[in-house]
Amino acid sequence: MEDHYTVLGVSHDATNEEIKRSYREKVMRCHPDKRGGSGEEFARLDHAWKVVSDVDQRKAYDAEKKQTVVSHPVNEEVKLRDMDVDSDGHFVRECRCGGHYTVSHTPENEIYVGCDSCSYVILVSR
Repeated sequence: MEDHYTVLGVSHDATNEEIKRSYREKVMRCHPDKRGGSGEEFARLDHAWKVVSDVDQRKAYDAEKKQTVVSHPVNEEVKLRDMDVDSDGHFVRECRCGGHYTVSHTPENEIYVGCDSCSYVILVSR
């Protein structure tokens, strides 16, 4: 399952205002009626927005993500400086399965990050 916060380009602790701002910026770049973006990309963005912008859905989503991380062992411990940086400024590391681990902000301490394609989890530290 693709992380909604990564799709929106915000951190997991982003405020509603930060989420809304990022959503609007991304909509302007990918909405099929605005710039001929792909409908698939817009659908992913819109779904992420609908989940994360609703207080109850966001709480449920966050709880589900936390449970997923807790229920899977850490496959690797990684330093943030050892990760690549993509064009959006996110820290990215390729998983063994070919998927990716994505960190959208610099963590204060350590964070668990799940792969976007499988159940592997890494622990990322500064």
